[in-house]
Amino acid sequence: MNKKIAWCITGGEYFLKDVLEFLNASGHLPVKVFISKAALEIIRFFELETLIPPNSVVERSYSGLEILGLLSGKINKTVIAPCTANTVAKLVCGIADSLCTNLAAQTQKMGITTYILPTDIQDNMSFHTKSGKKIQLRRRKIDKNNIKKLQNMELFRVFYSFEDLKKEILRETA
Repeated sequence: MNKKIAWCITGGEYFLKDVLEFLNASGHLPVKVFISKAALEIIRFFELETLIPPNSVVERSYSGLEILGLLSGKINKTVIAPCTANTVAKLVCGIADSLCTNLAAQTQKMGITTYILPTDIQDNMSFHTKSGKKIQLRRRKIDKNNIKKLQNMELFRVFYSFEDLKKEILRETA
């Protein structure tokens, strides 16, 4: 049986286009993509619907019913990228009330590591609005602390750049 990577996309715009383009360009990777409700809103807002990988599963419930089929030993890695500060905070507190947090909680109960690419990974970030305006953001201290906590928790691996995450996924699936 081929093992798959369960890749969950949260509602963060930072890294979103890179992640979607990578998933589409890497058709050979054994990945099952899960898209949170918030991610779908952001994807639609930035008109990135054409980048949604085929056969992606979109969150329909708060209980995470969409992941039940994966809990039968069909996956060996979980990725949450991009991972919002909200999702990071929930993971640090052990809250499993959404598709992505349920996916991490349930697969970790099976001993599966969750790779995290936080959107709030840098102290200073900039992005462009849909209209092209450049916005500067500063990372909150609580978000920085939550990332540090997550980094020290069992079965989590935090990545500090999309390139590092991509290299690791490609290395492991080669």
